[in-house]
Amino acid sequence: MSKQTLWRKSVDELVLEIHRRSTANEHSLVPQWLKEIQNFRGRVIWDKGNRPSFKTPDGEYVDAQKSDLEAYHILLRAPGTGQVIGCVWLAPLESLHQSHVRDSFQELSHDIFKKNGLAASDVLEGGRLIVDADWQGLGASSRLLLAGTALAQLLDRRLIWGTAGVRHGQERVFLRLGYFWAGDELQADASVNDELRMVICEPMNLPGEISTAVNDALATVSAALHECDKPEI
Repeated sequence: MSKQTLWRKSVDELVLEIHRRSTANEHSLVPQWLKEIQNFRGRVIWDKGNRPSFKTPDGEYVDAQKSDLEAYHILLRAPGTGQVIGCVWLAPLESLHQSHVRDSFQELSHDIFKKNGLAASDVLEGGRLIVDADWQGLGASSRLLLAGTALAQLLDRRLIWGTAGVRHGQERVFLRLGYFWAGDELQADASVNDELRMVICEPMNLPGEISTAVNDALATVSAALHECDKPEI
């Protein structure tokens, strides 16, 4: 797989942003950028009514997760309109009040910690890799995952873990971009009508072509992270 395929030119015009709620404002209301992300995720997951719980009775789309307030959110915006067309979150494991991965794959996650001598501060937990239907198949998912791996390197994290759905082929993009199965265990997730498997990535130990693509992403992600670290107004 070539670098051209991994860090796709077809989505170079998309604007990449990173957001995280400032610890100085941790008791404030949900910031506007997070409301925008939650609305976007809810609309895409709602999927024309196939998952009705993501649309409120008054017609609003919403997908709010406890981890939202503790995570870094990587998003892509369309040129011109500025609309969100894709997003993923990655949270420092030690900051999570509740880890979906640990709760869902207790024995497996324990074994990974023991085998690799990990501390919580070595791990980023990822979730909600979402791309608008009109932008699927154009490399946006790849761009988000590569940016996430670059973020892990910048934060000096040894491992990224998360879950991938298997019924609709979501796992393929993870496996193509340096992730691998943590085990064979499957967990049903009724909220999204899918079965999930645990996936992991070692950001400091990537295959050659993946490492090259992540290196290409580093400057963009570093600049976005610098903007994220500026005080909220």
